[in-house]
Amino acid sequence: MRDHLIAECKSCGHHVRISPEHGGRRAKCPKCDGIIEIPTGETSVRLRSDRELTREARAKAGRGPESDHALEAVTPIAGRHTSIRSRRVVPRKSSPGRTWAMIATLVATAAIIGGILIIMFKKAPGDTPSAAPPAAPAAPAPKPAPPPPPPDPNAAAREEIMSRFRAYLTAFNTNDLNKMAPFYACDLPTLTKSFGKLAVGTEVDYSKFEAKSIEFAPDEIKMTLIVDRVLTDTESKTSTTEEGVERVLVWTQKEGKWVISSPPEP
Repeated sequence: MRDHLIAECKSCGHHVRISPEHGGRRAKCPKCDGIIEIPTGETSVRLRSDRELTREARAKAGRGPESDHALEAVTPIAGRHTSIRSRRVVPRKSSPGRTWAMIATLVATAAIIGGILIIMFKKAPGDTPSAAPPAAPAAPAPKPAPPPPPPDPNAAAREEIMSRFRAYLTAFNTNDLNKMAPFYACDLPTLTKSFGKLAVGTEVDYSKFEAKSIEFAPDEIKMTLIVDRVLTDTESKTSTTEEGVERVLVWTQKEGKWVISSPPEP
């Protein structure tokens, strides 16, 4: 057996064995690279050999005696060398029983995961994928707007004759032949004779009218009207209404104005 110095690393507490000739020096810790203060020879202790320590450690661990190889490591510090004896650690072999237990655990875990996935994605018997709902019918295309009516070539003449008729109706409802005469092509005696057919003391009014049709010719305009005619007795003040009476007025130009050329009718 050899005598060795034992030193303790102040940083990590690791113990190292060092030859006595290195007493009083400093060395680097092989575990944490910290600085180890090496004691002097007076503090040296007698230690057991590496073989004895190895056998004792293996006996405590329940392993058989095996030989270990000591390695000599020298770490330079400040121009000096310090020998540190370390032991090679032999990897511990796992037992066959532990290996088989680990394999069985992995296989069971994989089986459980596979069963869960099968249950999640398994379809019930007869379960067929539902068909997509039929597409909604397309909305019918909007009907094209009807073409605008062609412009009325007689629009100006129509407006002029209607304005002339309204003025005639105002004069007609006064029952004054002198006011009505400018709207007729005939003379006043002819007009008086036509309206003389009414009973004495009777007045006639057109309460409302509707233009049934207006026909345009090169020299005349034929107007068909539907009127409500009211006959009033001037003595008794009683009135009689005749609804839907048809009147036909033929208009011609006379001295630049539209006048009625058809026979007068009260």
